[in-house]
Amino acid sequence: MKSLFFYFFLLVSVAAFGQMPANIGGSIAIGVQNELLPEGSRYKPNMLLGYADIPFFKDKRKTNIFFYIEPQLVWASFAGGNEFEFGLNAGFKLEYWIRPNTGIYAGIGAGPHFITVDTRLQAKGFIFSDNFFVGIRQKINNDLSFNVQFRYRHISNAGLKRPNGGIDNFFGVIGIYKEI
Repeated sequence: MKSLFFYFFLLVSVAAFGQMPANIGGSIAIGVQNELLPEGSRYKPNMLLGYADIPFFKDKRKTNIFFYIEPQLVWASFAGGNEFEFGLNAGFKLEYWIRPNTGIYAGIGAGPHFITVDTRLQAKGFIFSDNFFVGIRQKINNDLSFNVQFRYRHISNAGLKRPNGGIDNFFGVIGIYKEI
């Protein structure tokens, strides 16, 4: 099953990167619900997110599906110190325009990351980040949009190293998209 997912993801990625992105942008994500780790401190991440997407359907429609890529840089407060993460997520987003200038969307993605935090719940080093999100996008003008998003994220290393309890967070996200 894992290999089937890998080959499907590889096929979609190769096809998608042959296209030009429809939107590029960036966001800031602030952890609003942070997991309490066994050491007695909450893991409080904040993220800078890049963004590029490619639509499955080229014509302007009310509903579209997008393949997206999202580089992430994360700084986190934990046990009085600073920790860092970085990585790249990719996934799919479904967008529906409820009015000419207002769209709602939902998406799912995953990708490889690296973290510096080492707790009794999750080993540091190579991990995967899984994301589920919903949001609203408001056009500012013909090619700029403002977005607000609520995101759930789970990070763990898929059992490659112990411990692997995973860390979960909820985020509030704000950002800007530019249509190109």
